[in-house]
Amino acid sequence: MNTKISRLLPYLITYGSFFLIFLIFGSIWAQYRIKNIKKDYYSAHWKFSYGLTKYGYFRFKKNINENAITRYGDLCNRIGAKNGEQCPFFEGERKIDFKTDDFGFRTNQSLKNSNFIMIGDSFLSANGGDFVKDQLGGQLGILTGKEFYEASHPNDIPHYFAILNRLKEYRSDKKIYMILIYEGNDLRDPKEVKNLAEKARKEDEKRLSQLKYKLIKYFPLYKLLKYYYLAYREKYEEPNLSLNSVVIKKIGGRNQAFYKEQNIESLRDSFLPRKNDFLLNKDLICGVYFIPTAYSVYLTNLSLKDRHPTLARDFKELENNGIEFIDLTKSLRESAYMNPNLNLWWADDTHWNKNGIAIAAKTIKNQSKCIEK
Repeated sequence: MNTKISRLLPYLITYGSFFLIFLIFGSIWAQYRIKNIKKDYYSAHWKFSYGLTKYGYFRFKKNINENAITRYGDLCNRIGAKNGEQCPFFEGERKIDFKTDDFGFRTNQSLKNSNFIMIGDSFLSANGGDFVKDQLGGQLGILTGKEFYEASHPNDIPHYFAILNRLKEYRSDKKIYMILIYEGNDLRDPKEVKNLAEKARKEDEKRLSQLKYKLIKYFPLYKLLKYYYLAYREKYEEPNLSLNSVVIKKIGGRNQAFYKEQNIESLRDSFLPRKNDFLLNKDLICGVYFIPTAYSVYLTNLSLKDRHPTLARDFKELENNGIEFIDLTKSLRESAYMNPNLNLWWADDTHWNKNGIAIAAKTIKNQSKCIEK
């Protein structure tokens, strides 16, 4: 028995060494390949997202200057599509540029030299798939000849004030901050947002604990092989789509999707989260600009007061305290009615496109008294 083991031992050492070397160098190569795989991200915005900062808001990675692709919209992703062909309302891939500054915001302007500072979520950063120059600040700049810095990344109202508190360390000029509020997730009760975040955190912890003793799942080679398997499955297997989360309507000669959850939010009475923070910063805030959901533009004629009576009163209180308020719903609706073939939203996404942004820019330019000063 010992003789057999003695004979096998050199082979075991040799093949074991080869296997160990394979694991080490294979893992290094796999880590490199994983880092360079871009297909996992349906949206360039999520590819470059950094996450939550120590200052209490989300941002992109700093000093990015790359060409990128949005493969399909967030509503395709919402129904479970893994590529455009699987999405019944797909509008095509979008090739865009992606530029961020020292603060990790997607903008062409500098914080130091701008006339105004815009703070907003994914609508300001044009998450649907548009160029930086086509963002709201860029289009307003062309119309007015002024510079608008865009502190843009998917965030909520509590994060907006974390951004304002951070940026006012560098720019505390009076009446230069312009805050964009989206009718969808921005109007959620902060307690609801906190509960959702806590639920997601617990689910993440549960998944991590389940993997604690399965270290192979952390090996780069495993991750790479898993990626190739998922890419193969994506290409050849039938998708498991669920259209329950969307409503599909014919808009401008194409199928356009509307997110049901935001349709409900568009008609639910809401209050303005962190209203006191707006009032406390009224010397800094130039105005508040209300972006409606696609549902409110295309599928209902109800006014802001009829949709959100409490919110309308809150906005009126801001106006009474010297903060400009502009509701963009009416001008977007009028444009959709007068030019039915000019699409203002991406068909496969919850976000407006450059046409909708252009209407918003013209409306603010024509109605704003604050930026004329």
